[in-house]
Amino acid sequence: MVKWLSTTGISKGAINGFLNLKYVCSSFVFNKITYHSQTEQVQKRPFSFRSADTMYGKVRSMPGAPGWHQETITMDDAPLEPQEWMRRNPVECLEFLFQNPSFNGEMDFGPYKVFTADGDIRVYHEMATGDDWHEQQAHLPDGTTILSMMLASDKTHLTNFTGDQRMHPLYISLGNIHKDVHRKINRHAWMLLAKLPVCKFAQTTFNTSGGTLEEAARMPGIVQQEMFHHCLEITLAPLLTVQQVPRLMTGPDGLVRACVAILMSHLADLEEQQMVAITQTGNCSVCLVPHHAQEEYTEHPARTRDWILDPLKRLREQYPHASTFEFSQEAKRLKLGLSGCTESPYWKGFKQCPSHFVSQDLLHGCYKFFWDHVVSWLTSTLGEAELDRRLIAQPPDNRAPHFPNGLSCISQASGREFKAFQSIAVVVIAGHDAVTPAIMKAVRSLLDYIFIAQSPIISKIDLQLMKRSLECFHRYKRAFIQNGSREQGHMNIPKLHALPHFMDDTCRKGTPDNFSTETPETQHIKICKEPYCMSNKRDYAQQIVNFLDVQEKIALRML
Repeated sequence: MVKWLSTTGISKGAINGFLNLKYVCSSFVFNKITYHSQTEQVQKRPFSFRSADTMYGKVRSMPGAPGWHQETITMDDAPLEPQEWMRRNPVECLEFLFQNPSFNGEMDFGPYKVFTADGDIRVYHEMATGDDWHEQQAHLPDGTTILSMMLASDKTHLTNFTGDQRMHPLYISLGNIHKDVHRKINRHAWMLLAKLPVCKFAQTTFNTSGGTLEEAARMPGIVQQEMFHHCLEITLAPLLTVQQVPRLMTGPDGLVRACVAILMSHLADLEEQQMVAITQTGNCSVCLVPHHAQEEYTEHPARTRDWILDPLKRLREQYPHASTFEFSQEAKRLKLGLSGCTESPYWKGFKQCPSHFVSQDLLHGCYKFFWDHVVSWLTSTLGEAELDRRLIAQPPDNRAPHFPNGLSCISQASGREFKAFQSIAVVVIAGHDAVTPAIMKAVRSLLDYIFIAQSPIISKIDLQLMKRSLECFHRYKRAFIQNGSREQGHMNIPKLHALPHFMDDTCRKGTPDNFSTETPETQHIKICKEPYCMSNKRDYAQQIVNFLDVQEKIALRML
């Protein structure tokens, strides 16, 4: 009953009205029919609470997830706009997830390798099957268990049409937990670690360099990125000790293990990946490819910690009195792809560097890339009306969305529509006079690559097929430029360049479906948007965390 009252979204007044009903607040006797039509009398006792406040007070007194800390941060470049934000202790969150008994039998405590039946071909699946976990385990004392920490961050709108209320949640989870459990919201494998501040700094006038229009336009974004790293550095500071000195923790099976926490993955879309790696817009956050060479299918050195931090350190020594904006401008002049928005990224104290823990995202890196670019090229090739006509003619499929009005009527699409179109794209464009053999080969090879990348199990042979498919696409991709579909005359697209990194991630951290942002974006609904709708829209951040605290304690009680 408490779970139902706390999740229906009704107000405290409505709960009080329900609890004061005569049927609810008084004890009574009713007949209970048992086996073989035998009847026994059972007395129903009234609830131990008579008001919503008392009910929530009793729930909050129960043991549950780690508590919240509310803080205020004031950036040096915006002293008139202090920002409120909230965070939890990440070590306590990892321990809470690690000891959850519902994950017993669905969690890995060490790395392992999987091979085919004949033992010759290696297979990748869970995060524990990747090479990174093996490498980290080799440097630890025997008997040490790695807590494979996963972070996910993504801004989301809380209001649909008016209000412009946004939230920037930071989630935390364990890569030890199997990926099929991660994808289920009701399993509570992800926790809200922090509510990061979001601000446009409209009340601040940025005139440290003479008040140029460029500075006034760019400084709010620079300060926002600097604030992002500063807040994460504060939030994750307790982990710096746990990654060096093992901490005894009780697992889901009741056994006590010596655990170290290591940052293995940060899930984010392309924009946030660039913010994490302090790279400029349009540059790769994983390797050092120049922007003008992104259309080439070649390997480049990894963007390691030293490649990022050492140039920024030398630049500060050269310009010790440069303002935030001036430092950012000088960082760009280095031609290394660095944004220079901060000199102290949150990850500088961790063992892993961005080239390892920044994970490629299936949702934005594959599905949305195909939707935003390839579908646009196909629309230009066939014509919008013809493409719609062919889509409308497709028979409905109960397993996937149908396009009864074509694509031109869709103003906003999700991952479900992305995948549905990819499943019929080749059939839809086949036979059209403008679809040359080169275009057909390019589309088919790219789809082959995406379909293998999204597989739950990928073998070494599959990786070879992915490489051949990508080589085929690059061999015929210029057909879209030749027919005028790609008007820019080049293929320097960051998401296109990032496609080979999916193969690298598979070898290092398991299959890419471990790291799709579809999971955190689904979490937005239950963790951010629904609690916001249940609040009174004033001081909603505190109300959201109070709501989540109640839900986590009830979920723990229901185990």
